[in-house]
Amino acid sequence: MRVFSHIILSLSCLLTPFASTADTTVVAVSAATSSDYSVETFNESNAQRTMRPILKIAHRLDDGPWRVKNAAYPVNGQAIRLGVHNPKVTEIRWYLVFADITRIYKNANPPGEPNAYQWTGLDPIAYHRIEIDDVRGKREINPMAHLQALTAHIARWASENGAPSWAADFYHSQTGTFWFQVEGKINGKPVRSLGLDDITERGISVGAFRMSVRQSDDFAGWITSFYNVPGVFGSIIYQSNHYLGADCADVMMTAWSRWKRRPLTKNFNVQMLLSKFPTLVATVISDGTPDQLVQWRTQVKEGDLIAVRYGDTGKKFHHVGALLNDANGNGVLDADDQIIHAGPYPLHVTTLAEGAFDGHVVILRP
Repeated sequence: MRVFSHIILSLSCLLTPFASTADTTVVAVSAATSSDYSVETFNESNAQRTMRPILKIAHRLDDGPWRVKNAAYPVNGQAIRLGVHNPKVTEIRWYLVFADITRIYKNANPPGEPNAYQWTGLDPIAYHRIEIDDVRGKREINPMAHLQALTAHIARWASENGAPSWAADFYHSQTGTFWFQVEGKINGKPVRSLGLDDITERGISVGAFRMSVRQSDDFAGWITSFYNVPGVFGSIIYQSNHYLGADCADVMMTAWSRWKRRPLTKNFNVQMLLSKFPTLVATVISDGTPDQLVQWRTQVKEGDLIAVRYGDTGKKFHHVGALLNDANGNGVLDADDQIIHAGPYPLHVTTLAEGAFDGHVVILRP
């Protein structure tokens, strides 16, 4: 992915957005765009509010039992099916609900702005949805079979509506978080599950069905379940715990809590992580290259946290991510190697060469 990490150096986990989140106009279209799909916005769904939100989406992992819960956590490659099993429901329609993750959201002032870190209030998150047309009328669907086409359309839609080309790459189809909604009729009356119609000040209702897909069962794998989640500077624990929004530290700590199966009960900032986890390496990185030899496997490994302090003054660390891989396979941490991190936009991957971790760096073992 082509990124913008060099700009992050002065602003920690936040950039200047290409479109201000203070705008009241949601960038979206309701008519069909360049593909066969159409995109609805939260405001455009107001006409649907007369529908009763009484439907529940059930899910099934592999050959396990059907469960009616608000969230599912499959591993990439695991079979999952969604279903509506009320026999009275007819004219069924399925939708993928998604957040506009090409925008910057902030609940607090970022570094570089007046009154840095001061709480400013919950920033409204823009949501949209697309109907999965080819499963119309079906009681059960395989959601993974449709995500590649839907995600490609969302990326095109984002580009057509003002997002930079690199921002459209934030949407992932095989791992990450996805929300689904279903509509139908019972005795001729419209009914629905919770979804686009149910947006709160903290994000989409936690009663809307969510599927968070991770790449693997280890810590780095759980981090990938945060793809497609909005980047929110100053996110609150409710948002990160429910995949509604997260900043750099909250992505790492919430993924850690899922991996360890330990409920997260407080927010963490980057500085707090240095006290929680042991330090493996302390170094200075310039142009993506550490000022000392750091070896993969013997010193660091995939999933270790990397925190950076920008500038030569102060002790406060500003940004955090996780080591993803030894990209060139030479066994040495260098500019080619990849980091997975969030901030200011949602979770994404960059190389060290792209500059987001140039500065005073510590590597931590979670």
